[in-house]
Amino acid sequence: MVCCWFSGFDCWYLIPFSIWKKVSPWVFLGSIILLLCVFIPGLGKSVNGAHRWIVLAGITLQPVEIVKFGMIIFFATWMEKHHKLLPFLFLTLLPVGLLLLQPDMGSALIVIAIAFGIYYLAGAPYRIFLAIGGAGIALLVLAVMISPYRLRRLTTFINPESDPLGASFHIRQITLALGSGGIWGQGIGQSRQKFSYLPEASTDSIFAIIGEEVGFIGSALILFLFAIFLHLAGKVVNKTEQGSFANLLAGGILVWLAMQITLNLAAIVALVPLTGIPLPFFSYGDQLW
Repeated sequence: MVCCWFSGFDCWYLIPFSIWKKVSPWVFLGSIILLLCVFIPGLGKSVNGAHRWIVLAGITLQPVEIVKFGMIIFFATWMEKHHKLLPFLFLTLLPVGLLLLQPDMGSALIVIAIAFGIYYLAGAPYRIFLAIGGAGIALLVLAVMISPYRLRRLTTFINPESDPLGASFHIRQITLALGSGGIWGQGIGQSRQKFSYLPEASTDSIFAIIGEEVGFIGSALILFLFAIFLHLAGKVVNKTEQGSFANLLAGGILVWLAMQITLNLAAIVALVPLTGIPLPFFSYGDQLW
């Protein structure tokens, strides 16, 4: 059985693995169709030049969140019996290509991590990872260089002082929020940066507000809790039979969570360029949690 909690319904559902296996191809196919819908005028919603959302019956939905889970259950079902490289690459590059067109580099990286994490757990040889990893890095560099949007984010990351009121404004406000927190913080609810200073204060940049309100000590405690959570999740993965549906499903979810947490926090402390990735369990509007 697998437990899934859907935000908004406030209850638990126990669904047998056999059901997930039967519906997995349709969930994955449906998620790809939704990913295409972001480009349809009148259905897709564009924000700051990015086509990442669709509006259905007045509800704004980000299809990539469905794609992530759809990939996990589909790949866990498929790779329990098959390890064919070319179909794997095609099924991975299909959503990745659509995400890069949005553009959404951060989500594309998470989707790649999920796919290769499950492929590794399924028993893929190391030489394949080395070959594909080298090609992937080269393609990533090319994708950044040919896109003015991504190149601007990279140059802003390298030189935050280059455009303090434009491209660098977001990261500067994040730095101010974290610096204002000090050791003990300003106090819960006492953040000043969240009042129209820091963009995306309740979603992508929420940890900067947390750092401002609870300080270094509180932030370190939250990081410690994240580490404990991922450690316990890893123990769950290790307890399942290697290569089984349960093992690949749990491993895929673990990779998803770990990658999303890592990318968000690394961007907040300026270790990587800002990616627009929400923080699990904290960000407002996160469809899974």
